[in-house]
Amino acid sequence: MNKLLFVCLTGMLFFIAAAGAAQDRKLTLKITNSPLPKVLDEIQRKTRYNILYSDEVVQDTMHASIDAVRRPASEILQTILPPQNLFYILRGNDKIVIGSELLRKQGANLAFAQSKIEGRVMDDNRQPVPFATVALLKDKKDLLIMACNEQGRFEFTFPVSVDSLYRIALSSVGFLPKEINFTYPDISKLKHIVLEKDKNVLEGVKITAVKPLMERLADRFVFTPDKLMTEGSTVGDLLRQVPLIIYDERTNAISLLGKPGTKVYINNRNTDIPAAMLAEILRAMPASNIKSIDLITNPGSEYAANMTGGVININLKRQLNEGWLGSINLYSEQGYYNFSGMSSYLNYHKGKITLQLMPTASGNYNFYSAQSRLDYTNGDRTDINTRFFRRYNVLGNGLKIDYDINKKNYLSYNGWFSYVKGRSNGSATSQFGQQDQPFIDSTEVLNTSGQDRFIYNFGNINYHKSIDSSDKKYIDANIDYNHFYQKRENAWGAQFSSVLPQKFLNLSAKLQYRQNLGKDASLITGFQLSSSETKNDQTYYELNGPAKDQDVRYRYNEKYYAAFGSVSKNFGKKWNTKVGLRAEAMQYRTEELEKNIRADSNYVTLFPDAGISFSPGNKNQFGLNFAKKISRPDIELLFPGRTYISNTYFAQNNPFLQPVIINRLDFTYMFKSRYIFSLAYQATRNNYTKFIIPVVEDQQRKLQSTYLNYGNARNFSAAVNFQQTAIKDLWSFYWTSSYNYTLYYGKVSEAPVYKTNNSVGLYINNTLYISKKKKWTAFAIFNYASPNINISGQKGGWSTLALEVKKVIKDLAINLRVSDLYNGSSNIRYQWFANSIIKEHVQYSNAYPRVVTLRMVYSFGNQRVKTAKDRSSANDDIRKRVN
Repeated sequence: MNKLLFVCLTGMLFFIAAAGAAQDRKLTLKITNSPLPKVLDEIQRKTRYNILYSDEVVQDTMHASIDAVRRPASEILQTILPPQNLFYILRGNDKIVIGSELLRKQGANLAFAQSKIEGRVMDDNRQPVPFATVALLKDKKDLLIMACNEQGRFEFTFPVSVDSLYRIALSSVGFLPKEINFTYPDISKLKHIVLEKDKNVLEGVKITAVKPLMERLADRFVFTPDKLMTEGSTVGDLLRQVPLIIYDERTNAISLLGKPGTKVYINNRNTDIPAAMLAEILRAMPASNIKSIDLITNPGSEYAANMTGGVININLKRQLNEGWLGSINLYSEQGYYNFSGMSSYLNYHKGKITLQLMPTASGNYNFYSAQSRLDYTNGDRTDINTRFFRRYNVLGNGLKIDYDINKKNYLSYNGWFSYVKGRSNGSATSQFGQQDQPFIDSTEVLNTSGQDRFIYNFGNINYHKSIDSSDKKYIDANIDYNHFYQKRENAWGAQFSSVLPQKFLNLSAKLQYRQNLGKDASLITGFQLSSSETKNDQTYYELNGPAKDQDVRYRYNEKYYAAFGSVSKNFGKKWNTKVGLRAEAMQYRTEELEKNIRADSNYVTLFPDAGISFSPGNKNQFGLNFAKKISRPDIELLFPGRTYISNTYFAQNNPFLQPVIINRLDFTYMFKSRYIFSLAYQATRNNYTKFIIPVVEDQQRKLQSTYLNYGNARNFSAAVNFQQTAIKDLWSFYWTSSYNYTLYYGKVSEAPVYKTNNSVGLYINNTLYISKKKKWTAFAIFNYASPNINISGQKGGWSTLALEVKKVIKDLAINLRVSDLYNGSSNIRYQWFANSIIKEHVQYSNAYPRVVTLRMVYSFGNQRVKTAKDRSSANDDIRKRVN
């Protein structure tokens, strides 16, 4: 089956790559022995081709005759050019460039007698004007139009004639247009071109906010925030207001439509770091640096096959002005305990080098309590009340260095280092009795204490080489390292204690190549490899000394290889398609040395994907995506170390968990770039989840919390998302409502299980502008999740309401926020399904999510208004993405 699928996909790739060229234009023309330049001018007039040549190549002494009736232009040119030792090539859809065979014999670059023209555009402060429009003209005819780069530089090669007069026309938003005449080869006037600011535009035009743009492509949505959303906010704040993104106020988890496992990328680089570290980064970055956000609900072959929850890719702007730019963020959160911290974003740009620092420091805490009731089949009853508190401090710093080697070569380093130190304490009180008796037979108290230390270091080195000036053909290379060390010391009363040092190291590399394939088609291909190693040596102690029978020496080694390729093709302006294929080879070994338990796994799997979008008009956009994925268990879920919840209740994970295979199909419809309707079907095989299972140790009945593979699941989901202005210039909101149906079926401990789930969700984000200049803004975010069932139990419903007020005073923004205002998500009920020993198991847990937050963000540095790229160029940026 996989071989047949591979052949079919390969055929599709070649079919799209070979899809037709532009139709040849026909004309009727009769000319006798006329100078060739005049003949070419007449062909240009009748066909509307733009025919380009230099006077050195096409001379007035050359003559030609034509007698044609509805003949293709290509046939006519093939008739009249070769006798003059000339040839032509077609560039794009409407440009014909004529070259000389005699010059080509001297060198390919001389064939068209092309010359290099370059210069730089600046304002009256000698600062670059990025993305200014530059046009080359001759005799009122446009020869070429292009945009400057971010540094205001332009460069092109073109067949120009020596001692001929040309004109450069320049324009940019906020500046007066300018024209410069020059006679080639004297281009000295173009070296430093100064544009004058348009004072009438700056003083007389009132700038109003543009509504956020949501665009549907073959494999993703692209969201462009407006200034009102980003002003005075951090990236973490902004993500709460992005359509399709659900921000869980209880856990600070970020997801696409609530799907678990959503990955966050920054500038197409995976932030493969712990969630707490990611939160620090997003809290440090100012939202004004965001250019756009890609929302990829079903990632394609360029992404690792285990990206099952979708990808949120945050595209950041590059600093265009030289000097310092940055912000300082101070915050304090008061919940059950206090949490305060600071973060900074510092960016320095000079010449070819950009340096970025993100230092952070905070004092944080975790606190939760839970009440459990267990009714056994023999009539016994146990009530367990647990409490856990952890106070920890975080010091971290992000470092990014960009170096523009030249116009086509780019080198960067992006890293993050953090140090975490914490202390914890807790207790578990167990009360034993009978279900039919109101009194308690006995009580046990297990007090816990611990301390921990974490060191995390992540880095990425990226080299990008543009093979052509438009960067549509490039090579991109990445090397990543991911190092993690932790040491945890825990004690459970005077009975048990443990010491766990853990080391994790991952090295990976990825090489990616892109090029165009004919008209409106492109190929992305590459390979990826990764090596991971984990060492966990957990030592247990009893009151009288080491408990050797409990010790765990766990090893995990993984080798991963992948090759991928995808072809994208536009059919006109309405159809955008993409097909891809990824092959992954995995070799891993999970081993527990003390008990001599080992499991090896080796497999090679093909992961196809395909996507298509159709835009019949500006108002309607349709999209369909399919992808095959795999969900591999995290290393933490494979580690068999034990954590005691009470004397008879412990958590211990499963080193023999197997990966899950997922096939997913998404359909979306978007109306007016604001209303999004989505349907999804997902089939998973060999699923796993968390179970509470009975065990017997030392002739004593105990409970173990662990993860087990149980079987399959089928899921159907639907969602509606829209942005609506309720009252103009006063109240707007984002609405996301969802429905999920899931069928679970399989076996647990050889007992067949069959469960169904129907659940709904609602997420409403309201924005209210409470001042005319919109410097006072209020937010109200409501989130609701109904009760839902999985194969191990039922989780109760919950809801939250968060209120926030933001005031912007020039470069200072002040935010006051209250999360979970009415404690709607404080007490979550979970009921585990019965088994052979437990008749009923109910738990209520409380993470105390109600928090009052005060934050101040001060921005500084060269904040001069910069010219942005036209939105139509955003698609080019997306097509040039590097994952």
